[in-house]
Amino acid sequence: YLFGDVGLGKTHLMMAIGHYILDKNINANVVYTSAQQFTEDFFLNTRKDSSNIEFFYNKYRQADILVVDDIQFLANKNTTQEEFFKLFEYLHEHNKQIIITSDRRADELENIMKRLTSRFSWGITVDIKKPDLELRKQILKKKISFILTDPNVVSDKALEYIAVNFDNNVRELEGAIRRFVNYCVAFGI
Repeated sequence: YLFGDVGLGKTHLMMAIGHYILDKNINANVVYTSAQQFTEDFFLNTRKDSSNIEFFYNKYRQADILVVDDIQFLANKNTTQEEFFKLFEYLHEHNKQIIITSDRRADELENIMKRLTSRFSWGITVDIKKPDLELRKQILKKKISFILTDPNVVSDKALEYIAVNFDNNVRELEGAIRRFVNYCVAFGI
């Protein structure tokens, strides 16, 4: 269970775990979904006719690793929560792995069944925090290497300035470095 504020890389970390598993076992069935997509899949496959529900069950129950992003979006969706609970129990009973992200701790999720939130705490729980200054500078260096063919044209002083002034999350950092590069290109700096 990975949780933390918006823009701190939970989804990237979750996807990296899925890719790592596939690198180690190409035959693993890693199923990625968002809670929103899970909800849509459930309702689309139960509204048409009863044969579609089997497609839904097969898709999710055949997962070796189920990866669910933004579980907080199940709030107030009681029928979907019930279905997710059944899926969770099924996968757990069959020794399958479940990876979940959220923007808050499991016990802080509102309008989600207690029996679900208690299960989210069964395994490893990871609190993703804001990156410190050094990590923000490293992130900027990595991002700049994707943007520019020669990342060394951006001084360490400029990167430090951005890292000091944009400290909320990684998306904010990325936006700042992109604006900086666009400004420099536009004005020939």
